[in-house]
Amino acid sequence: MNALAPQDLDYHRRREFAGLFEEAPMFMALLHGPLHEFEFINPGYQRLIGQRDVIGRHMA
Repeated sequence: MNALAPQDLDYHRRREFAGLFEEAPMFMALLHGPLHEFEFINPGYQRLIGQRDVIGRHMA
């Protein structure tokens, strides 16, 4: 059996999620916290907003 340590499992889950997020056929953004800070955007979202850098900025 090839068991993963909890931190390795978390890493693999995050990588899997990032891959799905990147390949999504629609635009998506992952926001964080009460101020809705951009944490990640996929290529579709980047095309939607142009070349603006929004990572770390607040939605409002």
